[in-house]
Amino acid sequence: MQQPDSHFASNLASASQRKNLAILAVMVLVPLVLIGLAVSFWVSEESVREHAAIVTEGTPTSTVTASEVPGHVDSAPSQSGSSRIESAKHSTTREQPPSADAHPSSVMSSHSSVATTIAVYNEGETTVDVYWIDFDGHERPYFSLGPGKRQTQETYVGHSWVVRDKSTTKELLSATAKVAPTAIRVGEGKEEPEIEAAASTLALLGAYENRKYGDSKNDWHYVTLSAAGKDTLSWSNRAGVSWTLTATSDPNTWSVGADSPYFGRGHRSADVEFHADGRVIRLTGPGGEWYYRVP
Repeated sequence: MQQPDSHFASNLASASQRKNLAILAVMVLVPLVLIGLAVSFWVSEESVREHAAIVTEGTPTSTVTASEVPGHVDSAPSQSGSSRIESAKHSTTREQPPSADAHPSSVMSSHSSVATTIAVYNEGETTVDVYWIDFDGHERPYFSLGPGKRQTQETYVGHSWVVRDKSTTKELLSATAKVAPTAIRVGEGKEEPEIEAAASTLALLGAYENRKYGDSKNDWHYVTLSAAGKDTLSWSNRAGVSWTLTATSDPNTWSVGADSPYFGRGHRSADVEFHADGRVIRLTGPGGEWYYRVP
């Protein structure tokens, strides 16, 4: 009769030991798990902080204000060549202007909302780089031109540009955009821009008419302006009479030649009126009468 009691006592002891072992295991494992979770959370937090520090210190933000958007009327000119100029009015996320080059300049662009163009002619024998000078005097690369090439760049009145030799980075010439389209030419041995009236000459070419007299117009009221030289125009009417106009330092004023039959009557200058985009609207003829550009 003693064997069952002994076996029962043995079972009770084994059960008690297993229970104690289970409690001990829980007491050991739970702190270890909690410690592991705490370490994992700490490592994760440190990783986030390090990543945030890298982003803050080394990566520029891509969100820029309207004054930094390329093509905005108060910012960098568009890099689309002769394509339409864009206008931004609100903060947005867009590609920023080209990064500043290593050539600081004493000249800087001025803010403007008047669009115009600047044409660069490479008449030299080496490739050149063309830079826009931003509002802080930093040169920003825009395009390169090989020998014999030309490119017209949309820009704004008061924006400054500089041309450098691609291989030596030597400055060859610079110019500031005017209301009338500006032309700058790079030639062998030339370090100064040619007179900017060359592009103004091209801008004025075409047909004009005097609208003052309605159906009473005569052949003197129909005029064609053609190029007579780099900075001179020929004013020719249907009556077969012509005279010269010569560019001045002011793109809005042309000097009337002494070959004009009206020169002795006080017709000494012709004033030009432009659209905001640089297109010619009209110019004055004899007697200060307006001659309008014919589309």
